Amino acid sequence: MIITQDYPDMTSLGYDYYSDPSRKALAQDAARTGNLSLSDPTRSINGTFTTVVFFLPTFDNTTGAFVGGVAAGYYITRMLPARESADDVYLSVTVNSLPAYQDAAFPDTRLRSEQTLQLADKPTTITCGANVERSVTPVAILVCGCVASVVLAMLAYWIVSLLRYRKETLINQMVADENVRLANVSEQAARQAAQTKSDFFANVSHELRTPLHGCCWMINFLSDTELTPEQEDYVKNLKTSSQSLLYIINDVLDFSKIEAGKMTLEVIPFDIIDFVAQLRVPYQILAANNCNSYKYVIEIPPDPPNSFSCFVLGDPLRLRQVMDNLVNNAMKFSVDSEVVLTASVDTTVQPPRLRFSIADKGIGLSGPQLEALFQPYIQADVSTTRRFGGTGLGLAITKRLVELMGGTITCSSILSVGTTFTVHLPFTPCKNPNLGKPEAIGDPVFGEGFHVCIADDNPINQRIAAKICRDAGIKTTVVENGQRVVDLFIPPAPLSSALDLRVPPDIDCILMDGFMPVMDGYQATRVLRSNGINVPIIAVTANALSGEEEKCLRMGMNAFVTKPIVKAQLLRELKRFLA
Repeated sequence: MIITQDYPDMTSLGYDYYSDPSRKALAQDAARTGNLSLSDPTRSINGTFTTVVFFLPTFDNTTGAFVGGVAAGYYITRMLPARESADDVYLSVTVNSLPAYQDAAFPDTRLRSEQTLQLADKPTTITCGANVERSVTPVAILVCGCVASVVLAMLAYWIVSLLRYRKETLINQMVADENVRLANVSEQAARQAAQTKSDFFANVSHELRTPLHGCCWMINFLSDTELTPEQEDYVKNLKTSSQSLLYIINDVLDFSKIEAGKMTLEVIPFDIIDFVAQLRVPYQILAANNCNSYKYVIEIPPDPPNSFSCFVLGDPLRLRQVMDNLVNNAMKFSVDSEVVLTASVDTTVQPPRLRFSIADKGIGLSGPQLEALFQPYIQADVSTTRRFGGTGLGLAITKRLVELMGGTITCSSILSVGTTFTVHLPFTPCKNPNLGKPEAIGDPVFGEGFHVCIADDNPINQRIAAKICRDAGIKTTVVENGQRVVDLFIPPAPLSSALDLRVPPDIDCILMDGFMPVMDGYQATRVLRSNGINVPIIAVTANALSGEEEKCLRMGMNAFVTKPIVKAQLLRELKRFLA
Protein backbone atom coordinates (compact mmCIF):
# COMPACT_ATOMS: atom_id res chain seq x y z
CA MET A 1 0.00 0.00 0.00
CA ILE A 2 1.74 3.14 -1.29
CA ILE A 3 1.26 6.68 0.13
CA THR A 4 -0.19 8.85 -2.67
CA GLN A 5 -1.01 12.01 -0.69
CA ASP A 6 1.05 13.63 2.08
CA TYR A 7 0.34 16.83 4.01
CA PRO A 8 1.92 19.17 4.80
CA ASP A 9 5.58 18.54 3.78
CA MET A 10 5.02 15.86 1.06
CA THR A 11 8.11 13.97 2.27
CA SER A 12 6.40 10.58 2.50
CA LEU A 13 5.04 10.35 -1.05
CA GLY A 14 5.72 6.91 -2.55
CA TYR A 15 6.44 5.29 0.82
CA ASP A 16 5.29 1.66 1.06
CA TYR A 17 3.08 1.67 4.15
CA TYR A 18 3.31 -2.10 4.51
CA SER A 19 7.13 -1.93 4.70
CA ASP A 20 6.79 -1.12 8.42
CA PRO A 21 5.29 -4.15 10.24
CA SER A 22 3.66 -1.98 12.92
CA ARG A 23 1.99 0.23 10.32
CA LYS A 24 0.91 -2.81 8.28
CA ALA A 25 -0.62 -4.37 11.39
CA LEU A 26 -2.40 -1.07 12.15
CA ALA A 27 -3.90 -0.90 8.63
CA GLN A 28 -4.97 -4.55 8.65
CA ASP A 29 -6.55 -4.18 12.10
CA ALA A 30 -8.52 -1.13 10.90
CA ALA A 31 -9.58 -3.02 7.74
CA ARG A 32 -10.76 -5.94 9.86
CA THR A 33 -12.82 -3.85 12.32
CA GLY A 34 -13.87 -1.14 9.88
CA ASN A 35 -13.24 1.46 12.61
CA LEU A 36 -10.66 4.10 13.43
CA SER A 37 -7.52 2.48 14.90
CA LEU A 38 -4.68 3.96 16.93
CA SER A 39 -1.10 2.68 16.73
CA ASP A 40 1.33 2.15 19.54
CA PRO A 41 3.96 4.87 19.90
CA THR A 42 6.39 4.65 16.97
CA ARG A 43 8.86 6.78 15.10
CA SER A 44 7.73 9.02 12.29
CA ILE A 45 8.46 7.86 8.74
CA ASN A 46 11.44 10.21 8.57
CA GLY A 47 12.55 9.00 12.03
CA THR A 48 12.58 12.46 13.60
CA PHE A 49 9.73 12.38 16.13
CA THR A 50 7.84 9.94 18.30
CA THR A 51 4.30 9.70 16.98
CA VAL A 52 1.02 7.87 17.35
CA VAL A 53 -0.91 7.15 14.16
CA PHE A 54 -4.69 7.22 13.68
CA PHE A 55 -5.78 5.07 10.72
CA LEU A 56 -9.27 5.25 9.14
CA PRO A 57 -9.92 2.47 6.56
CA THR A 58 -11.72 3.02 3.24
CA PHE A 59 -13.62 0.42 1.22
CA ASP A 60 -14.89 0.02 -2.34
CA ASN A 61 -18.54 1.10 -2.46
CA THR A 62 -19.43 -1.69 -4.88
CA THR A 63 -17.49 -4.74 -3.67
CA GLY A 64 -16.83 -3.66 -0.09
CA ALA A 65 -13.16 -4.59 -0.48
CA PHE A 66 -10.52 -2.78 1.57
CA VAL A 67 -8.71 -0.35 -0.74
CA GLY A 68 -6.70 1.89 1.54
CA GLY A 69 -7.18 4.48 4.21
CA VAL A 70 -6.32 7.81 5.77
CA ALA A 71 -3.46 7.89 8.30
CA ALA A 72 -2.83 10.86 10.61
CA GLY A 73 0.31 10.97 12.71
CA TYR A 74 0.34 13.09 15.86
CA TYR A 75 3.78 14.16 17.10
CA ILE A 76 3.51 14.03 20.87
CA THR A 77 6.58 16.15 21.49
CA ARG A 78 5.16 18.87 19.23
CA MET A 79 1.81 18.75 21.01
CA LEU A 80 3.24 19.21 24.49
CA PRO A 81 3.36 22.88 25.56
CA ALA A 82 6.64 24.44 26.68
CA ARG A 83 7.13 24.37 30.43
CA GLU A 84 9.12 27.11 32.08
CA SER A 85 9.86 24.99 35.16
CA ALA A 86 10.85 21.76 33.43
CA ASP A 87 13.28 21.03 36.30
CA ASP A 88 10.46 20.80 38.79
CA VAL A 89 7.58 19.25 36.84
CA TYR A 90 7.86 16.07 34.73
CA LEU A 91 5.56 14.58 32.14
CA SER A 92 5.08 11.03 30.85
CA VAL A 93 2.73 9.76 28.10
CA THR A 94 2.04 6.07 27.39
CA VAL A 95 -0.21 4.60 24.69
CA ASN A 96 -1.41 1.03 25.13
CA SER A 97 1.06 0.74 28.07
CA LEU A 98 3.95 1.64 25.74
CA PRO A 99 5.96 4.82 26.33
CA ALA A 100 5.21 7.58 23.88
CA TYR A 101 6.98 10.37 25.75
CA GLN A 102 8.85 10.79 29.03
CA ASP A 103 10.97 13.58 30.42
CA ALA A 104 14.48 12.59 31.27
CA ALA A 105 15.05 11.45 34.87
CA PHE A 106 11.34 11.15 35.66
CA PRO A 107 11.37 11.15 39.48
CA ASP A 108 10.13 8.27 41.52
CA THR A 109 7.96 10.38 43.75
CA ARG A 110 4.57 10.18 45.39
CA LEU A 111 3.75 13.68 44.17
CA ARG A 112 2.23 12.64 40.88
CA SER A 113 -1.10 12.56 39.04
CA GLU A 114 -2.33 10.19 36.35
CA GLN A 115 -5.21 10.48 33.88
CA THR A 116 -6.16 7.70 31.44
CA LEU A 117 -8.08 8.45 28.25
CA GLN A 118 -9.49 6.04 25.67
CA LEU A 119 -8.31 7.16 22.23
CA ALA A 120 -9.77 4.98 19.49
CA ASP A 121 -9.21 1.47 20.90
CA LYS A 122 -6.01 2.25 22.85
CA PRO A 123 -5.80 3.40 26.48
CA THR A 124 -3.61 6.50 26.76
CA THR A 125 -2.18 7.55 30.11
CA ILE A 126 -0.76 11.00 30.93
CA THR A 127 1.29 11.21 34.12
CA CYS A 128 2.52 14.39 35.82
CA GLY A 129 5.06 14.33 38.66
CA ALA A 130 7.12 16.77 40.70
CA ASN A 131 10.46 16.56 42.44
CA VAL A 132 9.74 16.92 46.15
CA GLU A 133 13.14 18.30 46.89
CA ARG A 134 12.80 21.00 44.24
CA SER A 135 9.05 21.54 44.54
CA VAL A 136 7.50 24.95 44.70
CA THR A 137 6.78 26.29 48.13
CA PRO A 138 3.50 25.53 49.88
CA VAL A 139 2.49 29.17 49.44
CA ALA A 140 2.88 28.86 45.69
CA ILE A 141 0.85 25.67 45.74
CA LEU A 142 -1.81 27.42 47.78
CA VAL A 143 -1.85 30.36 45.40
CA CYS A 144 -2.13 28.08 42.40
CA GLY A 145 -4.92 26.15 44.10
CA CYS A 146 -6.75 29.36 44.92
CA VAL A 147 -6.30 30.63 41.40
CA ALA A 148 -7.52 27.33 40.02
CA SER A 149 -10.50 27.42 42.39
CA VAL A 150 -11.35 30.96 41.36
CA VAL A 151 -11.05 30.06 37.69
CA LEU A 152 -13.26 27.01 38.17
CA ALA A 153 -15.76 29.05 40.17
CA MET A 154 -15.83 31.74 37.49
CA LEU A 155 -16.25 29.10 34.83
CA ALA A 156 -19.09 27.49 36.77
CA TYR A 157 -20.72 30.91 37.32
CA TRP A 158 -20.38 31.74 33.63
CA ILE A 159 -21.95 28.43 32.64
CA VAL A 160 -24.81 28.87 35.12
CA SER A 161 -25.32 32.48 34.01
CA LEU A 162 -25.35 31.43 30.38
CA LEU A 163 -27.91 28.71 31.09
CA ARG A 164 -30.03 31.15 33.10
CA TYR A 165 -29.80 33.75 30.34
CA ARG A 166 -30.82 31.22 27.71
CA LYS A 167 -33.69 30.08 29.93
CA GLU A 168 -34.86 33.65 30.56
CA THR A 169 -34.54 34.48 26.87
CA LEU A 170 -36.59 31.42 25.98
CA ILE A 171 -39.22 32.27 28.58
CA ASN A 172 -39.38 35.91 27.43
CA GLN A 173 -39.76 34.79 23.84
CA MET A 174 -42.51 32.37 24.82
CA VAL A 175 -44.26 35.11 26.81
CA ALA A 176 -43.91 37.55 23.90
CA ASP A 177 -45.29 34.99 21.46
CA GLU A 178 -48.18 34.23 23.80
CA ASN A 179 -48.89 37.96 24.24
CA VAL A 180 -48.96 38.39 20.47
CA ARG A 181 -51.30 35.43 20.16
CA LEU A 182 -53.58 36.74 22.90
CA ALA A 183 -53.49 40.21 21.36
CA ASN A 184 -54.51 38.77 18.00
CA VAL A 185 -57.28 36.77 19.65
CA SER A 186 -58.43 39.86 21.57
CA GLU A 187 -58.31 41.99 18.44
CA GLN A 188 -60.30 39.43 16.51
CA ALA A 189 -62.80 39.14 19.35
CA ALA A 190 -63.06 42.94 19.54
CA ARG A 191 -63.67 43.18 15.80
CA GLN A 192 -66.28 40.45 16.01
CA ALA A 193 -67.92 42.16 18.99
CA ALA A 194 -67.87 45.50 17.18
CA GLN A 195 -69.44 43.91 14.11
CA THR A 196 -72.06 42.17 16.25
CA LYS A 197 -72.79 45.43 18.01
CA SER A 198 -73.01 47.28 14.70
CA ASP A 199 -75.40 44.67 13.31
CA PHE A 200 -77.47 44.85 16.49
CA PHE A 201 -77.75 48.64 16.32
CA ALA A 202 -78.62 48.43 12.63
CA ASN A 203 -81.45 46.01 13.36
CA VAL A 204 -82.64 48.01 16.38
CA SER A 205 -82.51 51.21 14.36
CA HIS A 206 -84.54 49.68 11.56
CA GLU A 207 -87.06 47.95 13.81
CA LEU A 208 -87.63 51.04 16.01
CA ARG A 209 -87.47 53.82 13.46
CA THR A 210 -89.79 52.11 10.98
CA PRO A 211 -92.86 52.02 13.26
CA LEU A 212 -91.87 55.35 14.79
CA HIS A 213 -91.81 56.79 11.29
CA GLY A 214 -95.39 55.63 10.82
CA CYS A 215 -96.46 57.04 14.19
CA CYS A 216 -94.94 60.47 13.58
CA TRP A 217 -96.45 60.88 10.15
CA MET A 218 -99.88 59.57 11.07
CA ILE A 219 -99.88 62.10 13.91
CA ASN A 220 -98.95 64.81 11.39
CA PHE A 221 -101.69 63.70 9.03
CA LEU A 222 -104.16 63.63 11.93
CA SER A 223 -103.18 67.14 12.99
CA ASP A 224 -104.05 68.38 9.47
CA THR A 225 -107.67 67.26 9.91
CA GLU A 226 -110.43 69.09 11.75
CA LEU A 227 -110.09 68.35 15.45
CA THR A 228 -111.84 69.38 18.61
CA PRO A 229 -109.77 71.23 21.22
CA GLU A 230 -109.57 68.05 23.29
CA GLN A 231 -108.39 66.06 20.27
CA GLU A 232 -105.82 68.73 19.46
CA ASP A 233 -104.44 68.36 22.98
CA TYR A 234 -104.19 64.59 22.50
CA VAL A 235 -102.38 65.05 19.19
CA LYS A 236 -100.02 67.56 20.78
CA ASN A 237 -99.12 65.06 23.51
CA LEU A 238 -98.66 62.33 20.92
CA LYS A 239 -96.25 64.54 18.99
CA THR A 240 -94.27 65.30 22.15
CA SER A 241 -94.04 61.63 23.11
CA SER A 242 -93.03 60.46 19.64
CA GLN A 243 -90.45 63.24 19.41
CA SER A 244 -89.01 62.24 22.80
CA LEU A 245 -88.76 58.63 21.65
CA LEU A 246 -87.01 59.76 18.48
CA TYR A 247 -84.52 61.80 20.53
CA ILE A 248 -83.70 58.73 22.65
CA ILE A 249 -83.15 56.54 19.59
CA ASN A 250 -80.99 59.21 17.97
CA ASP A 251 -78.91 59.54 21.16
CA VAL A 252 -78.22 55.81 21.23
CA LEU A 253 -77.28 55.78 17.54
CA ASP A 254 -75.09 58.87 17.87
CA PHE A 255 -73.26 57.36 20.81
CA SER A 256 -72.68 54.14 18.88
CA LYS A 257 -71.10 56.27 16.14
CA ILE A 258 -68.89 58.00 18.71
CA GLU A 259 -67.78 54.68 20.22
CA ALA A 260 -66.93 53.37 16.74
CA GLY A 261 -65.01 56.55 15.91
CA LYS A 262 -67.27 57.21 12.93
CA MET A 263 -68.91 60.43 14.06
CA THR A 264 -68.20 63.03 11.38
CA LEU A 265 -69.19 66.66 10.95
CA GLU A 266 -70.35 68.61 7.93
CA VAL A 267 -68.37 71.67 6.94
CA ILE A 268 -70.78 74.08 5.28
CA PRO A 269 -71.14 77.87 5.35
CA PHE A 270 -73.83 79.35 7.59
CA ASP A 271 -74.66 82.69 9.16
CA ILE A 272 -73.46 82.43 12.73
CA ILE A 273 -75.25 85.59 13.91
CA ASP A 274 -78.51 84.45 12.33
CA PHE A 275 -78.01 81.05 13.98
CA VAL A 276 -77.67 82.68 17.40
CA ALA A 277 -80.72 84.88 16.84
CA GLN A 278 -82.90 81.93 15.83
CA LEU A 279 -82.41 80.22 19.19
CA ARG A 280 -84.76 82.61 20.99
CA VAL A 281 -88.25 81.52 19.94
CA PRO A 282 -87.99 77.67 20.03
CA TYR A 283 -86.64 77.68 23.56
CA GLN A 284 -89.27 80.18 24.71
CA ILE A 285 -91.95 77.72 23.59
CA LEU A 286 -90.12 74.85 25.29
CA ALA A 287 -89.84 76.86 28.51
CA ALA A 288 -93.55 77.64 28.45
CA ASN A 289 -94.38 73.96 28.08
CA ASN A 290 -92.09 73.07 31.02
CA CYS A 291 -93.28 75.91 33.27
CA ASN A 292 -89.83 77.47 33.21
CA SER A 293 -88.86 81.10 33.25
CA TYR A 294 -86.64 81.50 30.18
CA LYS A 295 -84.29 84.39 29.55
CA TYR A 296 -82.21 84.72 26.40
CA VAL A 297 -79.34 87.19 26.31
CA ILE A 298 -77.56 87.86 23.01
CA GLU A 299 -74.26 89.67 23.39
CA ILE A 300 -73.46 90.50 19.77
CA PRO A 301 -72.21 93.90 18.62
CA PRO A 302 -75.05 95.66 16.79
CA ASP A 303 -72.62 96.72 14.05
CA PRO A 304 -69.91 94.07 13.55
CA PRO A 305 -66.64 95.41 12.13
CA ASN A 306 -66.28 95.30 8.36
CA SER A 307 -63.49 92.76 8.65
CA PHE A 308 -65.86 90.29 10.32
CA SER A 309 -67.72 87.84 8.08
CA CYS A 310 -71.06 86.68 9.45
CA PHE A 311 -70.68 83.47 7.46
CA VAL A 312 -68.46 80.75 8.88
CA LEU A 313 -67.71 77.12 8.07
CA GLY A 314 -69.12 74.52 10.42
CA ASP A 315 -71.94 72.09 11.08
CA PRO A 316 -75.06 74.05 12.11
CA LEU A 317 -77.16 70.89 12.64
CA ARG A 318 -74.70 69.39 15.13
CA LEU A 319 -74.25 72.78 16.78
CA ARG A 320 -78.01 72.98 17.19
CA GLN A 321 -77.95 69.46 18.68
CA VAL A 322 -75.42 70.67 21.27
CA MET A 323 -77.65 73.59 22.19
CA ASP A 324 -80.79 71.43 22.31
CA ASN A 325 -79.13 68.93 24.64
CA LEU A 326 -77.89 71.61 27.04
CA VAL A 327 -81.09 73.68 27.09
CA ASN A 328 -83.35 70.63 27.40
CA ASN A 329 -81.14 69.35 30.20
CA ALA A 330 -81.34 72.68 32.04
CA MET A 331 -85.12 72.91 31.73
CA LYS A 332 -85.65 69.27 32.72
CA PHE A 333 -83.73 69.66 35.99
CA SER A 334 -85.05 73.12 36.91
CA VAL A 335 -88.85 72.97 36.67
CA ASP A 336 -90.57 76.16 37.85
CA SER A 337 -87.28 78.03 37.95
CA GLU A 338 -85.26 80.29 35.68
CA VAL A 339 -83.05 79.19 32.80
CA VAL A 340 -80.73 81.80 31.25
CA LEU A 341 -79.12 81.24 27.86
CA THR A 342 -76.39 83.71 26.98
CA ALA A 343 -74.93 83.70 23.47
CA SER A 344 -72.07 85.87 22.28
CA VAL A 345 -69.67 86.07 19.37
CA ASP A 346 -66.15 87.36 19.94
CA THR A 347 -65.33 89.21 16.73
CA THR A 348 -62.03 90.58 18.01
CA VAL A 349 -60.15 87.34 17.40
CA GLN A 350 -59.60 85.23 14.32
CA PRO A 351 -61.10 82.79 13.88
CA PRO A 352 -64.17 84.20 15.66
CA ARG A 353 -65.30 82.35 18.76
CA LEU A 354 -68.86 81.53 19.69
CA ARG A 355 -69.66 81.35 23.41
CA PHE A 356 -72.77 79.85 24.95
CA SER A 357 -73.63 79.88 28.62
CA ILE A 358 -76.66 77.95 29.92
CA ALA A 359 -77.42 78.63 33.58
CA ASP A 360 -80.25 77.09 35.58
CA LYS A 361 -81.43 77.23 39.18
CA GLY A 362 -82.22 73.56 39.43
CA ILE A 363 -81.10 70.68 41.62
CA GLY A 364 -77.38 71.26 41.09
CA LEU A 365 -74.60 68.70 41.41
CA SER A 366 -72.21 67.54 44.12
CA GLY A 367 -68.46 67.23 43.56
CA PRO A 368 -68.43 63.48 42.73
CA GLN A 369 -71.45 63.88 40.49
CA LEU A 370 -69.73 66.73 38.67
CA GLU A 371 -66.64 64.60 38.01
CA ALA A 372 -68.71 61.86 36.35
CA LEU A 373 -71.00 64.26 34.52
CA PHE A 374 -69.78 63.62 30.96
CA GLN A 375 -69.50 59.86 31.29
CA PRO A 376 -72.03 57.85 29.27
CA TYR A 377 -75.12 56.34 30.93
CA ILE A 378 -74.45 58.43 34.06
CA GLN A 379 -76.95 60.69 35.81
CA ALA A 380 -76.79 62.26 39.24
CA ASP A 381 -78.20 59.14 40.92
CA VAL A 382 -80.82 56.45 40.44
CA SER A 383 -83.58 58.62 41.88
CA THR A 384 -82.73 61.31 39.32
CA THR A 385 -83.17 58.81 36.50
CA ARG A 386 -86.52 57.67 37.89
CA ARG A 387 -87.71 61.22 38.42
CA PHE A 388 -86.51 62.94 35.26
CA GLY A 389 -85.90 60.04 32.85
CA GLY A 390 -83.35 60.02 30.05
CA THR A 391 -80.60 57.69 28.86
CA GLY A 392 -77.67 59.55 30.38
CA LEU A 393 -76.08 59.90 26.92
CA GLY A 394 -76.93 63.52 26.09
CA LEU A 395 -73.99 65.20 27.83
CA ALA A 396 -71.50 62.54 26.70
CA ILE A 397 -72.59 63.14 23.09
CA THR A 398 -72.53 66.91 23.61
CA LYS A 399 -68.97 66.85 24.93
CA ARG A 400 -67.77 64.72 22.01
CA LEU A 401 -69.48 66.97 19.46
CA VAL A 402 -67.92 70.07 21.01
CA GLU A 403 -64.49 68.42 20.92
CA LEU A 404 -64.98 67.42 17.27
CA MET A 405 -65.71 71.08 16.52
CA GLY A 406 -62.43 72.04 18.19
CA GLY A 407 -64.11 73.66 21.17
CA THR A 408 -64.37 73.18 24.92
CA ILE A 409 -67.24 72.65 27.36
CA THR A 410 -67.06 73.25 31.10
CA CYS A 411 -69.53 72.92 33.93
CA SER A 412 -69.79 74.58 37.33
CA SER A 413 -72.46 73.63 39.83
CA ILE A 414 -73.56 73.99 43.44
CA LEU A 415 -75.82 71.37 44.94
CA SER A 416 -79.41 72.63 45.35
CA VAL A 417 -78.42 76.01 43.85
CA GLY A 418 -77.96 75.43 40.12
CA THR A 419 -75.66 74.55 37.27
CA THR A 420 -73.93 76.51 34.50
CA PHE A 421 -72.57 75.01 31.27
CA THR A 422 -70.18 77.09 29.15
CA VAL A 423 -69.24 76.23 25.57
CA HIS A 424 -66.50 77.91 23.51
CA LEU A 425 -66.34 77.12 19.78
CA PRO A 426 -63.98 78.49 17.11
CA PHE A 427 -65.20 78.93 13.54
CA THR A 428 -63.41 79.59 10.27
CA PRO A 429 -64.78 82.62 8.36
CA CYS A 430 -66.33 81.87 4.99
CA LYS A 431 -64.85 83.81 2.08
CA ASN A 432 -68.01 83.57 -0.04
CA PRO A 433 -71.04 84.65 2.03
CA ASN A 434 -73.43 83.80 -0.79
CA LEU A 435 -72.72 80.08 -0.29
CA GLY A 436 -74.23 80.27 3.16
CA LYS A 437 -77.51 82.03 2.36
CA PRO A 438 -80.53 79.97 3.38
CA GLU A 439 -82.84 78.61 0.73
CA ALA A 440 -86.23 80.11 0.16
CA ILE A 441 -88.78 79.21 2.81
CA GLY A 442 -91.51 76.79 1.76
CA ASP A 443 -91.73 73.45 0.01
CA PRO A 444 -90.27 73.11 -3.50
CA VAL A 445 -92.73 73.47 -6.36
CA PHE A 446 -92.75 70.71 -8.98
CA GLY A 447 -94.07 70.92 -12.47
CA GLU A 448 -96.69 68.51 -13.73
CA GLY A 449 -95.83 65.12 -15.19
CA PHE A 450 -93.22 63.88 -12.72
CA HIS A 451 -93.49 60.21 -11.76
CA VAL A 452 -91.79 58.58 -8.74
CA CYS A 453 -91.56 54.86 -7.93
CA ILE A 454 -91.83 54.09 -4.19
CA ALA A 455 -90.24 50.76 -3.14
CA ASP A 456 -91.07 49.82 0.46
CA ASP A 457 -92.45 46.65 2.05
CA ASN A 458 -94.22 48.51 4.88
CA PRO A 459 -97.75 49.66 3.90
CA ILE A 460 -97.67 52.60 6.32
CA ASN A 461 -94.36 53.83 4.93
CA GLN A 462 -95.80 53.47 1.43
CA ARG A 463 -98.77 55.67 2.36
CA ILE A 464 -96.55 58.32 3.95
CA ALA A 465 -94.15 58.63 1.01
CA ALA A 466 -97.01 58.54 -1.49
CA LYS A 467 -98.92 61.30 0.31
CA ILE A 468 -95.86 63.55 0.52
CA CYS A 469 -95.31 63.11 -3.22
CA ARG A 470 -98.97 63.54 -4.16
CA ASP A 471 -99.22 66.71 -2.06
CA ALA A 472 -96.29 68.04 -4.10
CA GLY A 473 -98.07 67.16 -7.36
CA ILE A 474 -95.96 64.08 -8.15
CA LYS A 475 -97.46 60.88 -9.58
CA THR A 476 -96.45 57.70 -7.70
CA THR A 477 -96.14 53.97 -8.35
CA VAL A 478 -95.82 51.79 -5.24
CA VAL A 479 -94.09 48.38 -5.14
CA GLU A 480 -93.23 46.17 -2.16
CA ASN A 481 -89.74 44.85 -2.97
CA GLY A 482 -86.66 45.39 -5.09
CA GLN A 483 -87.54 42.64 -7.57
CA ARG A 484 -90.70 44.53 -8.55
CA VAL A 485 -88.58 47.63 -9.21
CA VAL A 486 -86.23 45.63 -11.43
CA ASP A 487 -89.21 44.13 -13.29
CA LEU A 488 -90.53 47.64 -14.02
CA PHE A 489 -87.29 48.60 -15.73
CA ILE A 490 -86.14 45.19 -17.00
CA PRO A 491 -89.23 43.08 -17.86
CA PRO A 492 -88.83 39.27 -17.82
CA ALA A 493 -87.27 37.84 -20.99
CA PRO A 494 -90.46 36.78 -22.91
CA LEU A 495 -92.22 40.05 -22.16
CA SER A 496 -89.13 42.10 -22.87
CA SER A 497 -88.58 40.52 -26.29
CA ALA A 498 -92.24 40.89 -27.16
CA LEU A 499 -92.50 44.55 -26.20
CA ASP A 500 -88.88 45.51 -26.88
CA LEU A 501 -89.16 47.55 -23.69
CA ARG A 502 -86.02 48.67 -21.79
CA VAL A 503 -86.64 51.69 -19.53
CA PRO A 504 -90.10 53.06 -18.75
CA PRO A 505 -89.95 56.66 -19.90
CA ASP A 506 -92.43 57.93 -17.30
CA ILE A 507 -90.54 57.01 -14.06
CA ASP A 508 -88.24 59.89 -13.16
CA CYS A 509 -86.97 58.81 -9.73
CA ILE A 510 -87.05 55.89 -7.27
CA LEU A 511 -87.50 56.13 -3.49
CA MET A 512 -85.77 52.90 -2.42
CA ASP A 513 -85.95 51.27 1.02
CA GLY A 514 -82.89 49.28 2.04
CA PHE A 515 -84.41 46.26 3.78
CA MET A 516 -87.11 44.47 1.76
CA PRO A 517 -88.05 40.83 1.16
CA VAL A 518 -87.34 38.92 -2.08
CA MET A 519 -84.72 41.48 -3.17
CA ASP A 520 -83.49 44.35 -0.98
CA GLY A 521 -82.83 47.86 -2.18
CA TYR A 522 -79.06 47.46 -2.38
CA GLN A 523 -79.23 44.44 -4.66
CA ALA A 524 -81.93 46.03 -6.80
CA THR A 525 -79.74 49.12 -7.26
CA ARG A 526 -76.78 46.98 -8.35
CA VAL A 527 -78.93 45.16 -10.90
CA LEU A 528 -80.28 48.41 -12.35
CA ARG A 529 -76.87 50.05 -12.57
CA SER A 530 -75.24 46.95 -14.07
CA ASN A 531 -77.86 47.06 -16.83
CA GLY A 532 -77.13 50.68 -17.67
CA ILE A 533 -80.26 52.15 -16.04
CA ASN A 534 -79.29 55.52 -14.58
CA VAL A 535 -82.62 56.72 -13.18
CA PRO A 536 -81.99 58.67 -9.92
CA ILE A 537 -82.40 56.54 -6.78
CA ILE A 538 -82.93 58.10 -3.34
CA ALA A 539 -82.33 55.76 -0.41
CA VAL A 540 -85.11 56.08 2.19
CA THR A 541 -84.10 53.86 5.10
CA ALA A 542 -84.60 53.49 8.83
CA ASN A 543 -80.94 52.47 9.23
CA ALA A 544 -79.31 55.67 10.45
CA LEU A 545 -76.01 54.15 11.57
CA SER A 546 -72.72 55.65 10.46
CA GLY A 547 -71.52 54.27 7.16
CA GLU A 548 -75.01 53.55 5.82
CA GLU A 549 -75.05 56.64 3.58
CA GLU A 550 -71.61 55.76 2.18
CA LYS A 551 -72.81 52.20 1.56
CA CYS A 552 -75.88 53.41 -0.34
CA LEU A 553 -73.85 55.80 -2.48
CA ARG A 554 -71.28 53.08 -3.14
CA MET A 555 -74.04 50.76 -4.37
CA GLY A 556 -75.05 53.36 -6.95
CA MET A 557 -77.78 55.35 -5.20
CA ASN A 558 -77.78 59.12 -5.65
CA ALA A 559 -79.03 60.47 -2.30
CA PHE A 560 -79.84 59.37 1.24
CA VAL A 561 -82.81 60.17 3.52
CA THR A 562 -83.47 58.59 6.93
CA LYS A 563 -86.75 57.65 8.55
CA PRO A 564 -88.72 59.22 10.11
CA ILE A 565 -88.79 61.27 6.92
CA VAL A 566 -88.39 65.00 7.22
CA LYS A 567 -90.72 66.34 4.55
CA ALA A 568 -88.56 69.32 3.64
CA GLN A 569 -85.48 67.11 3.28
CA LEU A 570 -87.23 64.58 1.03
CA LEU A 571 -88.72 67.29 -1.19
CA ARG A 572 -85.33 69.01 -1.37
CA GLU A 573 -83.70 65.80 -2.61
CA LEU A 574 -86.51 65.23 -5.12
CA LYS A 575 -86.06 68.81 -6.32
CA ARG A 576 -82.40 68.01 -7.16
CA PHE A 577 -83.45 65.35 -9.66
CA LEU A 578 -86.88 66.50 -10.84
CA ALA A 579 -86.28 70.23 -11.26
